[in-house]
Amino acid sequence: MDMEKVAEICGIHAGDGWLSSRDNEVGYATSIHEEQYFDYVYSLYSEVLGMEGSRVTKEPNVKKLRLNSKRVANIFMSFGFPKGPKTYTVSTPDFVLSNKKYMERFLRGIVDTDGSVHWRRSGNTHYLTIAWNTSSEVFASQIRDMLKNLGFKPTFYQFVNTKANNMAWHIMLQNMSDTSRFIKEIGFRNNKKWNSFFSNPKHLQYMSRAGIEPAIFPVPRWTTSVVVL
Repeated sequence: MDMEKVAEICGIHAGDGWLSSRDNEVGYATSIHEEQYFDYVYSLYSEVLGMEGSRVTKEPNVKKLRLNSKRVANIFMSFGFPKGPKTYTVSTPDFVLSNKKYMERFLRGIVDTDGSVHWRRSGNTHYLTIAWNTSSEVFASQIRDMLKNLGFKPTFYQFVNTKANNMAWHIMLQNMSDTSRFIKEIGFRNNKKWNSFFSNPKHLQYMSRAGIEPAIFPVPRWTTSVVVL
């Protein structure tokens, strides 16, 4: 298997995937408004994992990819992903932590699924932030350490998640050199993240100061034919 692609799949699974506690179902779910990214994930899973026992289902606001495969379930479990809920136990597979290319692809997977990309304003200046929230202290520390190992300077703190009524951790890139480098070297495959990035023409001023040219970011348009059940 192409382990860089496997690392990205692991990031996707850590963000929006699941392993059923009842059977061998492996799943991925996203908003119906992220059709492009769903097709990208479908194509990636198909290429790397195979799609035996797969089906796609659509609910009012969610689209799901389901694979009922003991072989695929065992692959994810071999990387340390648990069956059942993973909110507090999710962590980064050991093989990802051994290689910087794997770290980059893993981080891309989790920012595309569970990360946020938005602009904040300070005075007359706009700053891009790339951030993650997680309820797993181990996972939060691993994300922070991966970013540090790649030369970034993340902000890291604990906070009370009032929606979930628990403690959570926030990891964020917010200075211009970090966010511009992340975009250039790691980037996104989810068009929703690109749309956040290019959401306001005024932000082009930021990109110019950071030495970022919009033309260097090809936005893939995936056209996988997916049958919805």
